[in-house]
Amino acid sequence: RRSLVYDKKTGAVKTTGRYLKCSNAACTRRPGSVKVEDLEARLAEFMNELPIRIRPQLDAALRERNETLATRGEHRRKLDREIKKLNDQRATVALSLQTHDFEKGVTAADAQAALAMVRENLEKYEAERDAIEVSDERAPQIEELRSIIMDVGRLWGVADNQRRVEILEALGFEIYILPSRKRNDDLEGRVVVRTSFDLGDLVVGLPTEDAARNAKSGLPKKPRFRD
Repeated sequence: RRSLVYDKKTGAVKTTGRYLKCSNAACTRRPGSVKVEDLEARLAEFMNELPIRIRPQLDAALRERNETLATRGEHRRKLDREIKKLNDQRATVALSLQTHDFEKGVTAADAQAALAMVRENLEKYEAERDAIEVSDERAPQIEELRSIIMDVGRLWGVADNQRRVEILEALGFEIYILPSRKRNDDLEGRVVVRTSFDLGDLVVGLPTEDAARNAKSGLPKKPRFRD
C-alpha cells in the first residue's frame, strides 16, 4: 500500500483539474491518474448516502455493544466480590504471621504459602477487572460514531479539507483506490472506504450488500488516500 500524492511532474493543477498519482515511480498496482474533483464529488455523494447505507449495521453493533456491557457489568461485580474476599483473607493471614497466632495444625510456612497464593489470585482478578474498565471506557465510540454518521452528509458539505480529514479520523475511515481496469479508467467501483469498526468495506457508488463482494478486506488505522 502506498499513499497517493499530487502529480507534480506537470504541476499540481492541470488545465483539466488536479490529479493524484502513486508516490512509487515503479508502481505496478495501476491506480491510474485520479482526478481530485471526481474523487471529491464521489465522496460527497457517498457521505450523503452513508446514514441510510449503514444504519442497520450501526444499530446492530449498538445492540451488541449494550448486551456485551450488561454481561461485562455482571462479571465485574463478581470480580469485585472475589477481590474483597481475597483482601479480607490477605489481611487475616498477614495478621496471623505478625502475631504468630495460627490455627491448630497450621505452621508459619503454611501461612506464608497461603499468603503468596492469595496475593497471586488477587493480582489476577485485579488485572482482569482493570481490563474490563479499559474496555468500558471505549464503549461510547459506537454511540459517537452513530451520532456523527447520522449528520455526516451536512457536516461534509460545509467542511473544509482539514475538517473533512478530522471527520474521516473520527469515523476511522480510510480511502483506497483499487487498480484501474483499463487505460484512462474512471473511478466507478474503484473507490473503497474501509473502517476500523466492524462494518465491512464500503464501495463508493455500490449498495452496502455489494461492497463485500467487490472489495478486499482489511482494517486500517488511519485515514489516507491509498492505491
